[in-house]
Formats: sequence, C-alpha cells, structure tokens
Amino acid sequence: MVFKADVKAEDLSWSRRGGDLVATLDASGETLSI
Repeated sequence: MVFKADVKAEDLSWSRRGGDLVATLDASGETLSI
C-alpha cells in the first residue's frame, strides 16, 4: 500500500476482521481491508 506523504505509520491502527487485515486511519475512521 502507498499512502500520501502526510500519513504516518502512527496515524494507522491495524486489526483483523475474519480473514481480512484492516488498516484504519485514526483521524477519519476510514478503513482499507486486505
């Protein structure tokens, strides 16, 4: 994954949902499932 330059690793939370890995952008709550 490639994020904008202003998104830092500490801005993301990681979790599992079933068989998916979920990245959540803490500031907005937006998610990306892999």
